[in-house]
Amino acid sequence: MARSFEFPEHPLSRMEDPFVDAAGNNPFADPEMSNQIESNPYGTGADEFRPYQPRDHVISMRSRGPTILLLGACGALSAIGIVICELFSRADWGVLLGVFSVIVGFVFGPAAWILGAHDLRAITAGAMDSRGRILTGFGRMLGVGTTLGAVFYVLSVVVRMVEPWSS
Repeated sequence: MARSFEFPEHPLSRMEDPFVDAAGNNPFADPEMSNQIESNPYGTGADEFRPYQPRDHVISMRSRGPTILLLGACGALSAIGIVICELFSRADWGVLLGVFSVIVGFVFGPAAWILGAHDLRAITAGAMDSRGRILTGFGRMLGVGTTLGAVFYVLSVVVRMVEPWSS
């Protein structure tokens, strides 16, 4: 016999539960799993669990190692420009070189860093060609160094600008 809903004051309380038939079973459940569903509705059988094992898969992405290395090298050249700017900061061209180097460093450094980290994860997962792992790792390291160098340079410029006002 089907149970009625739990709220007797509700106008639909006389309705029968659609998920329980006259015998007290769920008519929509699979017959072989009805006992398992009643014991644990979220569980599966232990013998059914198998981790994903890719077989005969095709690597879908080509390596972008040379591109990431080029981005990191451009960023490293901008870091060299930042160092030159620090040495010759009195000259007009030194200020222009510093501004240009910081802009280039903030564009190419994080690009090499982020793309390199993404590609190394894809290479580790097997979704990308592993031949560019060394170039990708080196380009990522150059991107990290460039980004940190540009951040430190901007912080040093801000400190130098704030220093006369603090006195």
